[in-house]
Amino acid sequence: MQEEQWFPLKGLEDSYECSTLGRLRSKDRVWHLGANKRIKKGQIKKIRPDGSYFIQASGRNKTFLPEELKAMAEAAACQKNDGSQ
Repeated sequence: MQEEQWFPLKGLEDSYECSTLGRLRSKDRVWHLGANKRIKKGQIKKIRPDGSYFIQASGRNKTFLPEELKAMAEAAACQKNDGSQ
């Protein structure tokens, strides 16, 4: 079985990552509130009944199918491998 690898989601690199298995996760986020800071731990997003992932980012709603996420992750893996040679 293939090992799951995570790559930044194109266009939303600061907020989300997609995997080679077609999953989506949010990244850890930190808010500074005066002298305090709040950390929200990233989590793997749940798939909707229609088989897609839904996210809200930068005031926009986006829907991704697992196949799209898998293709994006594989493209990112190829770019990473091409850059390291």
